[in-house]
Amino acid sequence: MVTNESFWEVEELSRKSWAKSLMFSPLILRVILPRNVRKKTNSLISKYLAEKPESFSQEFQTKFRFSWRCSIPEMLKCTFKAAYFIGINLEIDKEIEHVPAWIVKIARAKDPNHYLLHKLDANRASSPTLNSVNWCNSLNTEPIQLTNVLLSGAGLIIDENKDLIIFDPGVSDLSPFIAGLWDKLVFCNDSKNAKILGKLAKGTVLTKIEKGIDLTGRCAGNYWHSLIEYLPRIFTVGVDDSWPIIISESTPETIRQALALVAPKRMVIAIGDTDWVNVAQLIVPPFHSSTIDSGRVSATSMFYVDPDYLQSFRHRILEIASTANNVPKKVYLKRESNFRRPQNARKLEDVLKENDFVTLDPVQLTFLEQVQIFQNAECIVTFGGAAWANLIFGNMKSNYISLTTQASAAFDMHQKIAEMMGLNYSQIISTAVTGAKEANPYYRFFCHHSVIVTDEMIHKIKDLIY
Repeated sequence: MVTNESFWEVEELSRKSWAKSLMFSPLILRVILPRNVRKKTNSLISKYLAEKPESFSQEFQTKFRFSWRCSIPEMLKCTFKAAYFIGINLEIDKEIEHVPAWIVKIARAKDPNHYLLHKLDANRASSPTLNSVNWCNSLNTEPIQLTNVLLSGAGLIIDENKDLIIFDPGVSDLSPFIAGLWDKLVFCNDSKNAKILGKLAKGTVLTKIEKGIDLTGRCAGNYWHSLIEYLPRIFTVGVDDSWPIIISESTPETIRQALALVAPKRMVIAIGDTDWVNVAQLIVPPFHSSTIDSGRVSATSMFYVDPDYLQSFRHRILEIASTANNVPKKVYLKRESNFRRPQNARKLEDVLKENDFVTLDPVQLTFLEQVQIFQNAECIVTFGGAAWANLIFGNMKSNYISLTTQASAAFDMHQKIAEMMGLNYSQIISTAVTGAKEANPYYRFFCHHSVIVTDEMIHKIKDLIY
């Protein structure tokens, strides 16, 4: 297991690679932006890199100033790109009047979905600012009932006073980047006020619902968040089956299948992430887990789940799920996602095939099939990703092998769940480093980079599966 301390050693390398690419950004910004930017660039670079460890200092900048490992064109390209977004960040923070249009144009051409560009659009938009933001992120409380509210599929609620209410405990004002909301919401005035962005700001009220149970969420489209954080809340509502469940339209089909199993008599209403519905009576079930997406929160505190509640949820599902006799004994769950897609995985697949592993794509499996595989297979091998949420259905006699990066190992929520469930879970860590050219600061951390399969990892896998 990688400790939190060793994570910061790896993270320091990541920050240094970014610092090298930003080395000449102050100079570039002084040339392409107004004069009053000069005193702000260094602080903005620090902000852009997020909160920095103590060792992030002028000393290492000097040390690395003459040790470039990339070509001059590559360095300038990366530096210019960083400069564009730092300039945009300056305008968002009202430090300069206006970023030149040509800078925004180039930045948009290079990375049109960058969250800073969305924030810039919101900053220039005429959409009304909400009065205030209420952070309701307590865990293990009682269900809360609201009246006459607007609810979006992104998990945002606006009450009659035009106050924004956020119940998701994974949303933290510690983070400048909020997964699932980065293109829908911008905070201003120290998170006391907010402005709705883009399509959500222009979203119409689709319909009026007399009553409903809120299971929407900022990351509802992710299997992990839906299974661990959102779905289990249905067991705490305490109202009859006439109350429908309101979910995000992005909720995976597998989670909808699970809802049909645990609440077969309730109607399900799906709303889009950029749409609103008016709900006369809304019940918001409490959360029993939290995953904070922030580089400013330590690995040991970013994830919390109530173990008793998770065990209860597991037993309810396993009571419903029928046993399966045709589950392969050895399973390799491949990862085809473009996000954290493994590199050099073909050699691994060949080795596993030689050892009688059956390759399956979790995206093609039903919810029950995933439950049955994790409950009945003797060995499962896969890369870090949402599929490991199924560990809550694991078997203590089975062997689970996760292929991960150095930093992901320290942030491994899957291992925490395995420990709660008493499962035999192993990490095989890639020492290969990737992602130095990542443009978006959200992908800066190695825990968001793809695993590069190495020969050393292959040898360790062989030792575990023989």
